Amino acid sequence: MEKNNNQEKELPILCATCAWRGVCVKQFSFDSTTPIKCPDYTPDPELLKELKKEKKESESDKKED
Repeated sequence: MEKNNNQEKELPILCATCAWRGVCVKQFSFDSTTPIKCPDYTPDPELLKELKKEKKESESDKKED
C-alpha cells in the first residue's frame, strides 16, 4: 500500500490527471496551477502506469552508465 501512495504523490493532483476528467462536472473549475482538494479526485491508472514505466526506464539508464 505504501508503494501505491508514493506513485500517487509523484503524479500532480490536477484535473488533467484525474481518472474522472472525462465526465466530471467540476472539471477545471479549480485553479489549474495549484494542486486541488477535490473530494472526487482519483489518479488516472493509465497515467500511473506511464509514470512507472518512465521511472523504470530512467533507472535502467542509470544502471547502464
